Amino acid sequence: MTDVSQIVPTLDVSRCSEQLFNSFDEANLQCADIAALSETMGQLTTRLRRPADEINGFVDALRASTVPKRPQKMSDFAKEVEYFTSGDSELDRCLFDGRGIGTRSITELCGASGVGKSNFLTQLCVGVQLPRLFGGLDKNAIYISTEAGLETRRLNEMVRAVREQHAHSPEVTVSAGRVFCITCSDLESQEHILTYQLVHAIRTRNVGLVVLDSIASHYRAESGGGQGSATSRRTIDLLRCEAALRRAARAGCAVVVANQVTDLFGSETSLSPRDYETHGDVFALDMQTRFYSGWKWPDGDERPKLPAMGQIWASSVDTRLVMRRQGMEDDDGQPSSTVGRRTMAVVFSSRLAPHEATVEIWTGGVRYCQA
Repeated sequence: MTDVSQIVPTLDVSRCSEQLFNSFDEANLQCADIAALSETMGQLTTRLRRPADEINGFVDALRASTVPKRPQKMSDFAKEVEYFTSGDSELDRCLFDGRGIGTRSITELCGASGVGKSNFLTQLCVGVQLPRLFGGLDKNAIYISTEAGLETRRLNEMVRAVREQHAHSPEVTVSAGRVFCITCSDLESQEHILTYQLVHAIRTRNVGLVVLDSIASHYRAESGGGQGSATSRRTIDLLRCEAALRRAARAGCAVVVANQVTDLFGSETSLSPRDYETHGDVFALDMQTRFYSGWKWPDGDERPKLPAMGQIWASSVDTRLVMRRQGMEDDDGQPSSTVGRRTMAVVFSSRLAPHEATVEIWTGGVRYCQA
């Protein structure tokens, strides 16, 4: 029996007769077979014993139902994209072309633990609530946490800071209650929420921003090691996750995902670009990763790092932001979250030029500061 009605339930069959579908059943032709044989119409007419015009009408309807409709011009797509402030106008100017975070795309923010990723993501949840007059979208945010949950104390501090900044503007109604928090305890619950619940929540709760903090947590914990079958399964899961986030982006949201990093090991990482041209292969993975990872070669004592989840995930995002911190130890040589120079950089983007800015963490979130 043919699977056309199950594979393409939205198919317009007004131009097709019942006899044509009976012919599909008799010839045992599935949807994939019909699509493949449509290039050679003679074989289809021979196997189905139906008029060529009728088969052509069905093939046209099949293509119309399966091929996604895209904007005719890039300008048409650009009109659909909206922007909202990152929470700091100087940071918007330095990194985000003066506009801020764009909707209808997936933005990744990666960095080591304690560098300030969650602070910046929480700040975005407040910025998207601002009225359009002040650079926001006047929409709510969804914060999906896979680790420790949203830090409500920091969220309330940022809300108070924005209210104080706009104390004479009664139309500014930012609130911690406009950030909907979801905690995913395992990979199964994460996939269920992203696949079935997220788009419905976006449409019913006036959501303009979706934050996932972080993408790597459950995949690292449940991938089952580096064996071939586990790697293949994780690749499929990542592509499924990317498809779910892409649906949220197409619904008109900005999707911002936090990602962890891992150290880049190996003796070749100490080679300079000129050394690679002399002693190494310029097409080697270690050479090429410097262009999309955010880390080049060791800067002082810092070992270069790689964003987690590999190239499969790297090719799924539209913009990659990297937060780094140098000089992370205090005078006693102990790790500290209050010392060191923090930077945020655009590594690659379909909308923004690569650039780096020095930032600092304060009560109101993350802001630009002079180097």
